[in-house]
Amino acid sequence: MDYTVKTNRHQRITLEIISLLLVLLFLYTGVDKLTNVSRFGMIMAKSSILMPFAPALSVAVPSIEIVTAFLLLVPKLRTIGLYISFTLMALFTTYVVYILKFSPTIPCTCGGVIEYMRWSHHLIFNIFFTIISGVGIWINKRTQF
Repeated sequence: MDYTVKTNRHQRITLEIISLLLVLLFLYTGVDKLTNVSRFGMIMAKSSILMPFAPALSVAVPSIEIVTAFLLLVPKLRTIGLYISFTLMALFTTYVVYILKFSPTIPCTCGGVIEYMRWSHHLIFNIFFTIISGVGIWINKRTQF
């Protein structure tokens, strides 16, 4: 097998794995937040930086997460999904850093079991998913579907 073909195949498999991980993450957290939208909004309102936007964000964030998961599932829409994934994860990571550095209270607006992580683990988790989103964008640009 030609090295280029083998490399391209590995990149496609890696892209599929990255997309699947992101789909699982966004579907899980998005559905959890929507099924507990009032709780999610109340927790978000405890954050001084998010309080003014809590009502809108309590529906918008999980909705965007679920739409992003579906974009990642469709190969022709995956590029958009990867860019949204990267943006969301970068924003979530920035929020975690802000909370850790500047917030007197540390309300977790995460969904599902993720809310039970320590904040330092949460930061690592977010950085990991931000990086794999970026890697997914890079691989997606290199491979032709």
